[in-house]
Parts: sequence; C-alpha cells; structure tokens
Amino acid sequence: MTGSSDEVIAGMERDIEQSRRRMGETLDALQEKLSISSRARHAMDGLRETGARQMRSALNWSRENPQVTRVALIAVPLVIGLLLTHRLRRR
Repeated sequence: MTGSSDEVIAGMERDIEQSRRRMGETLDALQEKLSISSRARHAMDGLRETGARQMRSALNWSRENPQVTRVALIAVPLVIGLLLTHRLRRR
C-alpha cells in the first residue's frame, strides 16, 4: 500500500511541476505580448512592410507610365524651387 501512495504522490508532484511549467510559459507569452518594446517592434515591422509595398507599387506605376514620371521629375523640383524663391523674397 505504501508503494501505491508513493506513486500517487509522485504522480501528483509531476502534475504540479507540469502545471507550473505551463503557467510559466503562459506568463512569458503574455509578458511578450504586452511589453511595449515588443509591441513597438511589431508596429515597426508592419510599417516597414507597408512602406516596402508602397515603394514597389510606386516603382511599378512609374515603369508603366514613363511620360508622366518624366514630367513629375521635372515639375516637382521646379515647383519646390519656385515656392522656396517666393518664400525667401517675402522675408
């Protein structure tokens, strides 16, 4: 009978140890999910992916529309230069 109760106790101790291990893993996962640095890292990863996707889209569009791209490459710096010149003259 003593051997049987020792086995029951050993089984209970194993169960308790497994429960502790699972709880520790759960707490670690929750801590990772709730940590500010982890959330910031995930947000930055999302922004990088979105930025890369937008850049690829813009490059593809510019390849499909080379005339518009050429006009924009000339017009945008010209407009910026005119705005800066106008602003500097007002001072």
